[in-house]
Amino acid sequence: MDGSFRIGRIFGIPILIHYTFLLVIPLFAWIIGSQIPLTVGMLEDIYQVQIDTSVATAGYMPWVLGTIVVFGLFFGVLVHELAHSLVARAKGIAIKASR
Repeated sequence: MDGSFRIGRIFGIPILIHYTFLLVIPLFAWIIGSQIPLTVGMLEDIYQVQIDTSVATAGYMPWVLGTIVVFGLFFGVLVHELAHSLVARAKGIAIKASR
Protein backbone atom coordinates (compact mmCIF):
# COMPACT_ATOMS: atom_id res chain seq x y z
CA MET A 1 0.00 0.00 0.00
CA ASP A 2 1.53 3.31 -1.05
CA GLY A 3 2.09 5.75 1.82
CA SER A 4 2.36 2.94 4.37
CA PHE A 5 5.19 1.86 6.58
CA ARG A 6 5.76 -1.48 8.26
CA ILE A 7 5.31 -1.62 12.02
CA GLY A 8 5.95 -5.32 12.38
CA ARG A 9 5.34 -8.84 11.19
CA ILE A 10 3.05 -11.48 12.68
CA PHE A 11 3.17 -15.10 11.46
CA GLY A 12 5.25 -13.86 8.53
CA ILE A 13 2.53 -11.42 7.47
CA PRO A 14 3.71 -7.79 7.32
CA ILE A 15 1.70 -5.31 9.38
CA LEU A 16 1.52 -2.00 7.52
CA ILE A 17 0.08 1.26 8.75
CA HIS A 18 -0.84 4.18 6.50
CA TYR A 19 0.51 7.59 7.48
CA THR A 20 -3.03 9.02 7.64
CA PHE A 21 -3.66 6.81 10.67
CA LEU A 22 -1.39 9.19 12.57
CA LEU A 23 -3.94 11.93 11.77
CA VAL A 24 -6.91 9.74 12.65
CA ILE A 25 -5.67 8.86 16.15
CA PRO A 26 -6.00 12.37 17.63
CA LEU A 27 -9.18 13.10 15.68
CA PHE A 28 -10.97 9.98 16.90
CA ALA A 29 -9.58 10.46 20.42
CA TRP A 30 -11.08 13.95 20.49
CA ILE A 31 -14.43 12.81 19.07
CA ILE A 32 -14.73 9.89 21.48
CA GLY A 33 -13.46 11.90 24.47
CA SER A 34 -15.91 14.73 23.81
CA GLN A 35 -18.81 12.26 23.81
CA ILE A 36 -18.17 10.89 27.32
CA PRO A 37 -20.91 12.94 29.06
CA LEU A 38 -23.46 11.92 26.40
CA THR A 39 -22.44 8.29 26.61
CA VAL A 40 -22.65 8.30 30.41
CA GLY A 41 -26.10 9.90 30.23
CA MET A 42 -27.25 7.19 27.83
CA LEU A 43 -25.89 4.45 30.13
CA GLU A 44 -27.61 6.05 33.12
CA ASP A 45 -30.92 6.01 31.24
CA ILE A 46 -30.54 2.44 30.04
CA TYR A 47 -29.40 0.88 33.32
CA GLN A 48 -31.19 3.26 35.71
CA VAL A 49 -28.02 3.94 37.72
CA GLN A 50 -26.22 7.10 38.75
CA ILE A 51 -22.67 7.40 37.34
CA ASP A 52 -20.19 9.98 38.62
CA THR A 53 -18.40 11.57 35.65
CA SER A 54 -16.00 13.76 37.62
CA VAL A 55 -12.99 11.49 37.06
CA ALA A 56 -13.76 10.65 33.41
CA THR A 57 -14.21 14.30 32.40
CA ALA A 58 -11.40 15.90 34.45
CA GLY A 59 -8.30 17.32 32.77
CA TYR A 60 -6.82 15.15 30.05
CA MET A 61 -8.84 12.08 30.99
CA PRO A 62 -11.25 12.38 28.01
CA TRP A 63 -8.20 12.38 25.68
CA VAL A 64 -6.70 9.42 27.51
CA LEU A 65 -9.94 7.44 27.34
CA GLY A 66 -10.45 8.39 23.69
CA THR A 67 -6.92 7.29 22.82
CA ILE A 68 -7.38 3.96 24.62
CA VAL A 69 -10.60 3.35 22.67
CA VAL A 70 -8.91 4.28 19.36
CA PHE A 71 -6.06 1.85 19.96
CA GLY A 72 -8.57 -0.80 21.06
CA LEU A 73 -10.44 -0.28 17.80
CA PHE A 74 -7.19 -0.48 15.84
CA PHE A 75 -6.26 -3.70 17.65
CA GLY A 76 -9.68 -5.21 16.86
CA VAL A 77 -9.34 -4.36 13.17
CA LEU A 78 -5.79 -5.74 13.16
CA VAL A 79 -6.92 -9.07 14.64
CA HIS A 80 -9.84 -9.22 12.19
CA GLU A 81 -7.65 -8.60 9.13
CA LEU A 82 -4.95 -10.94 10.40
CA ALA A 83 -7.59 -13.66 10.68
CA HIS A 84 -8.50 -13.06 7.02
CA SER A 85 -4.85 -13.54 6.05
CA LEU A 86 -4.43 -16.68 8.14
CA VAL A 87 -7.58 -18.28 6.72
CA ALA A 88 -6.48 -17.37 3.20
CA ARG A 89 -3.07 -18.93 3.80
CA ALA A 90 -4.72 -22.06 5.25
CA LYS A 91 -6.85 -22.33 2.08
CA GLY A 92 -3.74 -22.11 -0.12
CA ILE A 93 -4.12 -18.47 -1.20
CA ALA A 94 -0.80 -16.64 -1.35
CA ILE A 95 -0.26 -13.75 1.06
CA LYS A 96 1.89 -10.90 -0.18
CA ALA A 97 4.73 -10.81 2.34
CA SER A 98 6.93 -8.10 0.89
CA ARG A 99 8.28 -5.01 2.66
